[in-house]
Amino acid sequence: MRTHPSLTDVSTLVCDSMRVGFSHVLKERGDNEELVVTALVRGDADGVSGVGVCLHIKVYVPMVFGGVGARLAVVGHGRELPMAKSSEWHLEKLRPPSVTEILLSNDGDRILEGSVTNFFVISRKVVKKFTGEFTSDDESRNSFEIQTTPLSDGILPGIIRQIVIEICATRNIPFREVAPSWSDRELWQEAFVTNSLRILQHVELIQFPISWDDLHTKTWNEVSWVEKKLEGPGTITLEIQGYVAHVRVEHLQVNVNREIMKRASIEGYPINPDCYIWIS
Repeated sequence: MRTHPSLTDVSTLVCDSMRVGFSHVLKERGDNEELVVTALVRGDADGVSGVGVCLHIKVYVPMVFGGVGARLAVVGHGRELPMAKSSEWHLEKLRPPSVTEILLSNDGDRILEGSVTNFFVISRKVVKKFTGEFTSDDESRNSFEIQTTPLSDGILPGIIRQIVIEICATRNIPFREVAPSWSDRELWQEAFVTNSLRILQHVELIQFPISWDDLHTKTWNEVSWVEKKLEGPGTITLEIQGYVAHVRVEHLQVNVNREIMKRASIEGYPINPDCYIWIS
């Protein structure tokens, strides 16, 4: 770990740390191997010691579409700083051992996102008949819609999330930006999570605490859970995966780097053109 006294020099500190890390890693990197870089930027509580950067670099192994599904658990509240991807290590004590990603919710019902992913569900639409009854229709494509939380709710604007939204628009797949509600889980037919590393992974299980208040005082094995099970990647998930799979890796990386540069420019951070960070 390297420390620096000023927050304004975080980008320089990260780039310097990456150069040191890559000088060692690239000597052992195999041909055509991609690398994943995780940069953890942390500050001290007293404001005296400055900022520290820790790097973790490993070989990136792409996930196989339709392979192992994600197992999720809702265990934490939304981000205090929506544009910052926090480590959320304090939530680890609430993660059941088989869970591969944690989900965040502020009210114990509406699911915002994962700690490192965006969350989507494919839900049956509920329509009101002339009789005043509410029902759902399983027969047509238009009886379903994809739901994901809007950015206005304070979530991270994922690159793959935006690609999925664009695919839905161009392929006329019903889509709505609304936080999926756990109370409507019986309408959920499929679910998936996205980020720059997983790309798009179907969900096979979601766990939710029976009592939201338990999360403040207990560990995972002391919490009573209710489960929502989903069978394999469904038809709509597979359709979207197919379109995403046709997005060339080079094109995706260009979009990621362009988005990073754009956001950095908007937020006033200096960018070193020799230093690129893959945001996962």
